Amino acid sequence: TDAITKAVISVNQTYVDTLKKQGKFDAEAQATAKQMAIDKAKELITADSKAAINTLYNDFEAYLNNAIETLVRENKL
Repeated sequence: TDAITKAVISVNQTYVDTLKKQGKFDAEAQATAKQMAIDKAKELITADSKAAINTLYNDFEAYLNNAIETLVRENKL
């Protein structure tokens, strides 16, 4: 969870906030931001943690997507 949080915050600070200030944060930019967060989280999550997530949730990719969506939603509020 910590790695996913760091990934989302990093993308928000380096990409999303800049585009929002420029008024250019559209649906395409949202998709790009999500993919950036996914890629960053994958870099930060260890192989052992990925294996544990797969054991617990059966699908690492689905878990990662849901966790990112949840964090983005929480950050909006």
